[in-house]
Amino acid sequence: MLKILLRAQLGAYWARFSGATRSKKRQGAGKAVLFSLLMLYVLGCFGFMMYGIFSQLAAPFAAAGLSWLYFSMYGLMSLTLMVIGSVFTAKAQLYEAKDNDLLLSMPIRPGAILASRMLTLGVVNFVCGLIVSVPAAIAWAARSGQVTTGAQWLNYCLISLFIILLSLSLACLLALLMSLFTSRLRSKAAVDTIVSLVFLLAYFWFCFRMNSMIASLAASGSYLAGKLGGVAPLYWMGLAIAEGNMGCLAATLAICIVPFAAIYAVLAATFLHTATAKRGAAKIKYVQREQKVSSPFSALYRRELARFTSSSGYLINAGLGAIFMVVGAVVLLVKGQALFGSFSQLPGLAKLLTPVLVLGICAIAGMTTISAPSVSIEGKNLWIAQSLPVPAAEILKAKLTLHISILLPAMLCDVAALLIVLRPSGAMLALALVLPPVFVFFTGVLGLTANLRHPNFDWVTETQCVKNSMAVMIALFGSWGALIPPFVLLFAVSELPPWAVLTVFTAAIAAADVLLYRWIVTKGARRFSEMK
Repeated sequence: MLKILLRAQLGAYWARFSGATRSKKRQGAGKAVLFSLLMLYVLGCFGFMMYGIFSQLAAPFAAAGLSWLYFSMYGLMSLTLMVIGSVFTAKAQLYEAKDNDLLLSMPIRPGAILASRMLTLGVVNFVCGLIVSVPAAIAWAARSGQVTTGAQWLNYCLISLFIILLSLSLACLLALLMSLFTSRLRSKAAVDTIVSLVFLLAYFWFCFRMNSMIASLAASGSYLAGKLGGVAPLYWMGLAIAEGNMGCLAATLAICIVPFAAIYAVLAATFLHTATAKRGAAKIKYVQREQKVSSPFSALYRRELARFTSSSGYLINAGLGAIFMVVGAVVLLVKGQALFGSFSQLPGLAKLLTPVLVLGICAIAGMTTISAPSVSIEGKNLWIAQSLPVPAAEILKAKLTLHISILLPAMLCDVAALLIVLRPSGAMLALALVLPPVFVFFTGVLGLTANLRHPNFDWVTETQCVKNSMAVMIALFGSWGALIPPFVLLFAVSELPPWAVLTVFTAAIAAADVLLYRWIVTKGARRFSEMK
């Protein structure tokens, strides 16, 4: 039974990322191969980044006689990545699983259910650990200039495996705290969104500062050794690998095993209570208010807005471009003069600076795909929208309006920052004010049109619908593809004035807006009414 449960858990993970649907769990061989290659590419990119980090630390630490510090840093980074990569999964699988009642109604031992979920978390952490352990080992072998014995590599492999247990212990504790905290909140999606944004911004900040941070680490090895040397578990881990110290190895493995055994024993003893507990939600005090009458369109818009804001996966993945635009506006205001001051002194580039930035703003807007999955996300509840006593065109207009109302204010922030920093005049000023809103409308109607022509109501998870659908791909790459001709003309045909290029492009996008919008409210509305 444990084998069946584990296969089901891992199959659900594969379906979440590979695009499998409820009615078609098995994918074609070609799609499976392409997906596997994509996953290997993503893992390879992260692994290459980790190799870049460790390759700059290996030589200076080895030369300074701080080999133990290198492996302590490896262990700390590996543990951090595994905990971050599994804490949300642990929260969902151990404390907020939606299939507990179904599984417990079957002749399945609760211990088998818990074991399958812990093993699934272990597989997730194993993959996260490989992203760090393999590049760190290669970097040490290639850059340290030291000969590593078989005993040292054996200790390295053992610690790399057993540190998974320690990461599971920490992930389970953090997941419990998060579950207790969010159980009393009215909007769990808001908390998930904020936490996801914090992690996302921290990741981009780390990538932006990575080179300077690594150089600082490499130059301050002795200082780090003094700080981390006082943390006994990290020191033991480093000595166990760097010197093959068996006593330190035993202590490190004990630190990994004992907390996990204690956490697992507590989870096993309380699993039935945890699985069947009905966690209370935040109490809402009833306040009598006068009911307000609104127009059908306002009600439809509020429905779309509530669906968008109640799903952290929908909000983060589809609204990422709007978030980047707000951040970009702040960066442009703070760093704009420093970034573009030198370009303004070059005659060949000065005239291109404003049009290129305007097109760049449009490119970031293309990353916002709120309208692209807005039809598919109805899922099995599509009949509810179809049965509403309003024309189908009004429902589609509400979905389009949501896209525009989220993206347009963010884009106007970027346009305002551009006008303040670059101060364009004449035709370029008019184009900077007109083209971005026209392009915002284009991203909305393109995504909605693509979703009406390529709907998918048979998704397994909502995130899969938002990220892995054909409509989202068409909206994203279609928006970017539309920007290629003006970019090419600006740089390849210097005789053409930039304002003329953007004027023609604005007219073309406006024409596409009109044609796509007319299709949506006529043929698209009929398609929506007939969908099943």
